Formats: sequence, structure tokens, C-alpha cells
Amino acid sequence: MVFSVLPKFDNAEYSHHERYDGRGYPDELARTDIPLLGRVIAIADAYDAMTSNHPYRKGMPPERALAILEDGKGTQWDPELTEIFLGFGRNLLIGNNNDLT
Repeated sequence: MVFSVLPKFDNAEYSHHERYDGRGYPDELARTDIPLLGRVIAIADAYDAMTSNHPYRKGMPPERALAILEDGKGTQWDPELTEIFLGFGRNLLIGNNNDLT
């Protein structure tokens, strides 16, 4: 069964608001106490929120969002997972004429 090979969800919908440094919510979890899927979703959700248009503001350029993720590595987001995301993002920017949205 396909679902047996997927990672356990462990309340990822809640844990993606945690911060790698333990200053997040709802449980102030830190580092690897945050479920893996929650750490992955936190990075993707932050990027999406920064680059998407909202009624109250226009989305920022992908380069700026990647710079913010870089600055938050190890404090807000898992440093290893963030570096992987940044690598993909930089490669897409180079290969797709800056179209990451």
C-alpha cells in the first residue's frame, strides 16, 4: 500500500508553525523535535506566502524570498532542509529566467 511508505504526518498542519530555535507555536518545539514534515511545510509555506499576491500586498520577487529564507536558516527554519530548498530555488531561477512563482 502506498501510504505505508509515506512519512507519518504527526500533526504537520500544526507543527509547521514551530521555529527551529524553539520560539514558534503551538508547542515551542525545537530542532528535530519538530516533525520532519512540519519542518518541510514551514519552508514551503513561508516561500509561498512571501511570493504570492494577497489582497493587502503584492508578492515579493523570488530572489528576495530566497534571501529571507537564507537569513532565517537555523533560527526560523531547519538549516539543512532550507539549504536544499534554496538549492532548488537557485537552480530554477537560473534555468527558468527568474520564474519561480
